[in-house]
Amino acid sequence: MDTEKISSESLILLLAQMHKLRLEHGHDCITGTYPKSPKVERLLAESGFFHTLGVRSRKMPGRKLSATRFVKCKSDVEIRSQCIPELRDELLGEDLQMPKPIGKMVFRALSEAMQNVHHHAYQKKQITRLGLKGRWWLGAQLSKRKNFFELTFYDAGVGIPKTLHRKYPLEHIRSILSLLPGMEPDDAQMIKAAVELGRSRTNQSHRGKGLLDIHRLITTVGVGALTIFSRYGQYRYEPLKGGEAIRNDGAFIEGTLIKWELPLDKVVAAFADMDETDDEDL
Repeated sequence: MDTEKISSESLILLLAQMHKLRLEHGHDCITGTYPKSPKVERLLAESGFFHTLGVRSRKMPGRKLSATRFVKCKSDVEIRSQCIPELRDELLGEDLQMPKPIGKMVFRALSEAMQNVHHHAYQKKQITRLGLKGRWWLGAQLSKRKNFFELTFYDAGVGIPKTLHRKYPLEHIRSILSLLPGMEPDDAQMIKAAVELGRSRTNQSHRGKGLLDIHRLITTVGVGALTIFSRYGQYRYEPLKGGEAIRNDGAFIEGTLIKWELPLDKVVAAFADMDETDDEDL
């Protein structure tokens, strides 16, 4: 009731946890009240939070047109053929008005993220117990005043530190992290290793192109940020603040949450200095 502000990553994580419980136990298992703050209620309504949970949005008196435009929160269990065009239209459409080269990169990144969830994120017992079937959640917003874009993508699977063990030998992971033999990498280090392995894989083949497009875009133009939360680990890449940083928190996050942040005016200015060849290479 006293909440006055919700970050984009908190919004998608709260949505996913409530949605999971409703899917597992029925819609009546969680009830609630509308926020006391009109600003927070407007955010939940405009972002698609209420709609995803099947909660009716109230008509608010004196409603103002928000300076933020949203790609409505979405959740699905598979990569449906109509889902991708819908996302692309919202990213490039008149409402959001994102520059097309950037929108296409975000679109590719989302496609790759969905593929990863479908193939790697969930264990069979999770799918059976919760009926998740590879479910993911996403939301995006563009601040028209600040020209700042944020996208969050979440799955409630086993998390990067667990899936990486299955895909690569521990010795290989240690070598990527320059760890001494016998040292066990923590969750934050495992996320960093996943980024490094994904980057090297992208350079070797077409696989992985998309998910790390935003990382490469941020590297090229020198602005923006990529943050990954999984289990107890957090990885953040932000060139303007020293590049990569990792840490382990006391709070546990089930699965993996990815957040991309792009100041569009600076990205567009950087694109103007690149030729078409550079653009295609990103």
